[in-house]
Amino acid sequence: MTFKKNTCPLPRINTIRTLQFAGSTFTISILVEPADDDELGTIPAQYFVDCVELNGVWFWARDIFDDGFLSAMDAALTAEFN
Repeated sequence: MTFKKNTCPLPRINTIRTLQFAGSTFTISILVEPADDDELGTIPAQYFVDCVELNGVWFWARDIFDDGFLSAMDAALTAEFN
């Protein structure tokens, strides 16, 4: 299977979410780093925007968004779930 440059494979349905951020609504696919316990306590789960859908095509988020904007989206997504 081949993909166009910067496109990601169709995400699994259970990873697709809608995120309202910066006055816009984005259809995204997420990655989850599960919570972890260490000697200092529990580290909460971290959520990351992996792909974004634009005009019916899925693109890697890191190829579409500026690093600062993507980091802010990740933080908003993590806050929503934690």
